[in-house]
Amino acid sequence: MVLTTIAGLFFGSYGILTFLTLALLVMMGDFIYGILMAQSMSGRGIGDFADLVSVLTVLLANGSILHVLLKRNQDAIHHIEEIAQALEISNQKLRQHQKLLEENQNQLESLVEQRTYELKEVNSQLLLEADKRQAILDALQQSEAKWRSLVNSAPDYVLTFTPQGTITFINRSIHNEFAPLAQEGVSIYDLYESDEHRNMLISALAHVQSTGQATIFETQRDTATGTLYFMHRLAAIESTEGPSGFILATTDISEHKRTEVAMRQTQKLESLGLFAGGVAHDFNNLLTAILAQNSLMLTKISSTDPLTEHIQKAILAIEQAMHLTRQMLDYTGRSLTQILPTDLGQLIHDNVALFSAALPKNVQIVLDVQGDLPYIQGDAGQLQQLLMNLMLNGADAIGKRQGQIRIIAESVQITEGVDYEQWVNGELTPGPYVMLQVVDDGCGMDDETISKMFDPFFTTKFTGRGLGLASVLGIVRNHKGGLMVESSPGAGTAFKLIFPSLPCHQKPMLSAYEVDMREFNGECVLVVDDEDAVREAAVDILTSVGLDVISASDGQTAISYYSAQPTDIKVVLLDLSMPGMSGEEVLQTLRQLNRRIPIILTSGYDERDVMSRFQAADFTSFIQKPYDLDRLLDSVARYL
Repeated sequence: MVLTTIAGLFFGSYGILTFLTLALLVMMGDFIYGILMAQSMSGRGIGDFADLVSVLTVLLANGSILHVLLKRNQDAIHHIEEIAQALEISNQKLRQHQKLLEENQNQLESLVEQRTYELKEVNSQLLLEADKRQAILDALQQSEAKWRSLVNSAPDYVLTFTPQGTITFINRSIHNEFAPLAQEGVSIYDLYESDEHRNMLISALAHVQSTGQATIFETQRDTATGTLYFMHRLAAIESTEGPSGFILATTDISEHKRTEVAMRQTQKLESLGLFAGGVAHDFNNLLTAILAQNSLMLTKISSTDPLTEHIQKAILAIEQAMHLTRQMLDYTGRSLTQILPTDLGQLIHDNVALFSAALPKNVQIVLDVQGDLPYIQGDAGQLQQLLMNLMLNGADAIGKRQGQIRIIAESVQITEGVDYEQWVNGELTPGPYVMLQVVDDGCGMDDETISKMFDPFFTTKFTGRGLGLASVLGIVRNHKGGLMVESSPGAGTAFKLIFPSLPCHQKPMLSAYEVDMREFNGECVLVVDDEDAVREAAVDILTSVGLDVISASDGQTAISYYSAQPTDIKVVLLDLSMPGMSGEEVLQTLRQLNRRIPIILTSGYDERDVMSRFQAADFTSFIQKPYDLDRLLDSVARYL
């Protein structure tokens, strides 16, 4: 069939006929040979073979035809051979192409193998990268969980929000304090109650966006229990494309604010106290000279002399000035006090007439004093001044309308657990106290006025009382007491003061010393003071009664004088505040020279300041300026 196909392809229908004829002849030969073999084997005779010969004869007759046909097709056979050769060549080319195909296939397989290896390597890298990404993701999740835990445990209020203002996170403190107002998904601007606070947030956002720097601002919120103060710190949450949001951390600084206000108040009182004490000291030096000279003049003239009245008026004015300096020292808490067991109830009754005379006629005084009131340790003069200042303040608050001031005094007991922090100077220990209240039905005060009322010279009236209430605070400090003010506009004012009471009704001890106004016999006194007027006044007073006086204007001169005649000088009157060699240095030097010489210290400051600076054995006694003739002579006479 393959040959037929090839013949058909190259010779057409004629070629096919010739080829079939040749094939037929071949098959016929095979057929005849088969017949002969069959006849021989079956034993049949020649007769049968004759039939075969006749048939063969016919075939041979036809063989000439075949011969002709074969001859005619020799060229075709030759052509077939050429075609066969061409087919062989084609087969060779086919084999070459097949070989090339195999080579290309091998190359392709090699390339595929290489690419497969590379893909495996890339896949391994991708798997490693995926593991790294998963590790990073796990770390980020752990970090976020840690961050959330830290933020949720913080007492501060922390939230984050988008650039559009939508809250994306709030910590537990915010949720507990402001829920449901503060929650994720709401606008941060809804958390601020006033336009002012919202505008502060908007300004802070603008600052962060323009500078990239965090900013801080403060707000406050009024509640039923008081005003709360908050400090806000706003910062951007940065990303590669700029701020992706903002974080706001808010701290409640209310306690800090209250402490800050208290510290400022304390510092202000301390600075004002130092100022007032310095002024009082200098003022007292001047008053000492004036008072001493005027009191000395009274000893030089008779009581009927026309000058006596003028001198007495001058001394009265000096005493009023002394009262002013005493108020200054009262404010500082460093004034000279004579703390003795004092019956506060009796003091009130004894001075009610004086109080009434000092108040306008439209103001009535009402007393509510507990009978058998315990004694307190107090200075009667300061307590009288305290009451007078409080009632004058109440009268100012009442104004011209009818009103009353109630003075209440009663014993109270402070026990453990009672909150007395709101009391000024209120470090109060449990125990018995006497409470003094001065209550008026005047116009009252707001919180701002109350916060400033103890400042020196602060007043809401044109005719201010100057150091009145400021000195009240100083007196309370002197007596280790406490003070509280209750007031509101239109509801009057109540001043509540408490003082430690004594365990029993101790009566004050009176000094048995009486001044011996005898004439002296020329004993020598050394007066040391840098103020000329004070030194000269002291010299004049002492020489007027027969004393021999040596004066020195500085410490070094005083030491020289004493070293020159140590046995002659019997008493030293020494001022503490001097330039150069201070009074303290002079005192120490004199004590080294003579441990027994009487040294009387003098100063415009309080004796307690002196006691805190020196041992009691260092000096003999103390006299506060301003002093008059009698007080100076009393002090010197004790040691002559």
